[in-house]
Amino acid sequence: MDPIQLPTLLNIIDRLSTSPVPVTVDNLNFNRNLTTKHFSGIGRVLENIGIGLRENGSLVPGADLNEFIEIWDKADLLRINTFFCRYPPYDTFIDYLKNEISITVPPPTNSEARHQIGKQLRKEKIGLTFVGIDTFKWWGMAVGQVYVSHIGDRRIYWGGENPSLDFFEKSFILHYNDIRPLDGFANVGQLADLVCRDLNISFPHFEKLFIKLCSLRDSYTTATSLIRLPSSKSQVQTILPRSQAKLKEGSIEWIEKRFMEDGVIINGRSVKMVKYHPSKSPIGNRRQPNE
Repeated sequence: MDPIQLPTLLNIIDRLSTSPVPVTVDNLNFNRNLTTKHFSGIGRVLENIGIGLRENGSLVPGADLNEFIEIWDKADLLRINTFFCRYPPYDTFIDYLKNEISITVPPPTNSEARHQIGKQLRKEKIGLTFVGIDTFKWWGMAVGQVYVSHIGDRRIYWGGENPSLDFFEKSFILHYNDIRPLDGFANVGQLADLVCRDLNISFPHFEKLFIKLCSLRDSYTTATSLIRLPSSKSQVQTILPRSQAKLKEGSIEWIEKRFMEDGVIINGRSVKMVKYHPSKSPIGNRRQPNE
């Protein structure tokens, strides 16, 4: 497999879509230069995905490049993931994670644990390495298929489920009751970690359902203040619509990077704490969306 970082891959895809001439390793203007070997590896990935072709040491558009650009413009994460799954190592990773529900990748400092899990991966003949898993967890997170529990048990979780709002609320209240402090306000980032692991959903999906929950129920009080329980390493990433990419320090950022302790964004507010009032409105009672 070719351990290609997703920002690099998206940079080259964008260049392919705009360049009037074949893209070479020499006419790329990245912060870090690519080796010829790495550039060729990117070409193999693009050929598998169907959006680029290698030709005389260069890259030229593939048959499905325009379709990919169209769904990228819309940030249609599910369809982007379908394209990524055309690359066999990534598809293997997603299938393996979905079957296992969660996997552990020990830190480099724990050589014995890495050795044991490496033996397990070889025994199961799935063709994945630690480098591959560490690379593809970010691909999967960016398209809403993976959740990484940085602030919990530090495992990589399948995150592609799509629960109903009622099912989500039951899990939310269950974990809220487990962790709520005396004042009744619970940390949204900590709740997100527990619910994402419980329901096998990604953080963006948690955010979407939590926002909907707060808009339709009158049982929730939110606050922007923060009791900083999650670690500052609890980063989540999501591919942005191509038109919304951010120019930062001279380079384009195609991926939105956030921290779970920053909470969820509701009407421009960063909501970090939430309080549930069980006596105020039982589960199932809804406001009308325009109330």
